[in-house]
Amino acid sequence: MTLSSEGLLWVAMTTMRNPLLDKLGTSPAWLRKLLWRISDFVPKTVHKCAWAMAFDMNGQLVHDIYTEKVDFHMCTGVTQLGNKLYLSSIEEDSLLEINLEKADSFCGLAQGQVPHYIDLGSLIYCHLSLWALCNN
Repeated sequence: MTLSSEGLLWVAMTTMRNPLLDKLGTSPAWLRKLLWRISDFVPKTVHKCAWAMAFDMNGQLVHDIYTEKVDFHMCTGVTQLGNKLYLSSIEEDSLLEINLEKADSFCGLAQGQVPHYIDLGSLIYCHLSLWALCNN
């Protein structure tokens, strides 16, 4: 979660909710423990999506940016810089940049908008090069 300069609290969402798992949350403790132990042997299916939500200080949903149209998923970090939204992931080696002016809230990317991926290797190299330049 991050707080934007506009006072919005951005939350990265890793995947869609699973109704079966929601029901298991109210099941007896012994059943949840049993299922937790056997979960390593069950194939996992992950709904691949890039998703971030923004709330105001009253808890009202302001933005719900969601898309399945990109090859990017398991978002765990999000930050807003101006009109750009940057998403990070534990599964990807890049950042996803979304132009908020062109994003369609509740649908994700606007028709025809091309996602922009920022390669983290290049970003780290650029940062280290600037650091070396400034500190010599």
